[in-house]
Amino acid sequence: MSIVIELETWFKKADLPQAPLELFPGTIITDMQLFPNSHFIPLRNDPAGAKNEAHLYRLKALKAIIERKNKDV
Repeated sequence: MSIVIELETWFKKADLPQAPLELFPGTIITDMQLFPNSHFIPLRNDPAGAKNEAHLYRLKALKAIIERKNKDV
């Protein structure tokens, strides 16, 4: 299974936090539903494309934040 499919499956089941959420300094997610969906669209079209590395990186970072918050609860 590809990393894109794995992440997409994970985000479909995940309990997303409330927005706004600071992903990185200066990078704030204001719409928690739109953010993953807007990143998966280009990844589905070209998962190995160099221009999509940032999309994949941000999705992985958001997943790590959510997992960390859920672990702390």
